[in-house]
Amino acid sequence: MDSDRLIKKKTRGYYFRIDVGKDPITGKRRQQSFGPFKTKTEAKKELIKIRTQVMEGTYFKPSTQNFESFIN
Repeated sequence: MDSDRLIKKKTRGYYFRIDVGKDPITGKRRQQSFGPFKTKTEAKKELIKIRTQVMEGTYFKPSTQNFESFIN
């Protein structure tokens, strides 16, 4: 798929949304949005990096949970 078609220009910068795998419970596809990026080139580099991680199976969604609540 052409990466330039996935990158969209909005008021705050460039964004893209891609599939990041399937939900193991429901089997439905999971999509995630990324951005804003200042330039289209910056967004394209990040898109390629994340797409590669997804294909290799090394991508994971960063957690917003802090360490203390994770331990307890």
